[in-house]
Amino acid sequence: MQAPARLAHKLEGRIWLQAFEPCSYAGLQVWFSAYLNNGRLVYAGNQPEEVAERICKEGVEVISATPSWWRRLLQTWPTSLPYPQLLQASLGGERVDQDILDAVSKHFNPKGLTHLYATTEAGMILAVKDRKAGFPARWIEDKTRTPTLRLDEHHILHVTLPDGKTVRTGDIIEIIGERAFFAGREDDIINIGGRKIGSGSVESAMLNTGLFADVRVYARSNPITGQLMAADIVCRPGETPLAIAEVKQRLRSSLAGHMVPQVIRWVPQIEMTANGKKSRI
Repeated sequence: MQAPARLAHKLEGRIWLQAFEPCSYAGLQVWFSAYLNNGRLVYAGNQPEEVAERICKEGVEVISATPSWWRRLLQTWPTSLPYPQLLQASLGGERVDQDILDAVSKHFNPKGLTHLYATTEAGMILAVKDRKAGFPARWIEDKTRTPTLRLDEHHILHVTLPDGKTVRTGDIIEIIGERAFFAGREDDIINIGGRKIGSGSVESAMLNTGLFADVRVYARSNPITGQLMAADIVCRPGETPLAIAEVKQRLRSSLAGHMVPQVIRWVPQIEMTANGKKSRI
């Protein structure tokens, strides 16, 4: 595991929230970061409805968590409790979409907002601080950056470390204009009658419509096409779920036809793993 370093002086002696499983890779990163910067660590706990009160009561200033964890926090935040301003908010462990960056920025107004990309094999790879999803496409093949990034013929991201070791990450990168986006992982590809669709791209597109609080896109077996694309969707706080037919109609007005899931269902919340990631089982 890549050892955390002392961070910017502004994070010295601050109050951190441990939102990750403490013994996980990300959880240990947070623990060591707080320790090396003389910070105090507050455990978030397992009850979402209690996290907001703990953040405010303990005066938490620094939070690092997955996008799914941030969405759950916003969904369960009590209407009677004001949002605190954070010193630093970080998102990592999953693909980071523009909607969640905007939501964290709007409600917590952090002085620093960073989304991170790391792997167990390579450690920290990217830290993006411009409050935009994805990262500058010019970083790919930039030999002055460490580690060095490149894409293969399938748009899979490869990372070359300072020791010369190259790691094939399995992440699919999509270049749009001057920006590079994580479109999902190669093992998340849905094959519908020979047409391959990245579930990550569909999730991003659905979330960016602003119609849902959260989305999970996955494959379901189908005897004719091999697979169908399905989606679990969470209603935005204070809104009433629409009929599924109307949901599909609205999606077709803003998404390409092949990106509209064939099977959609409303769910109270998206199931998460112990480390705050969307459950893909």
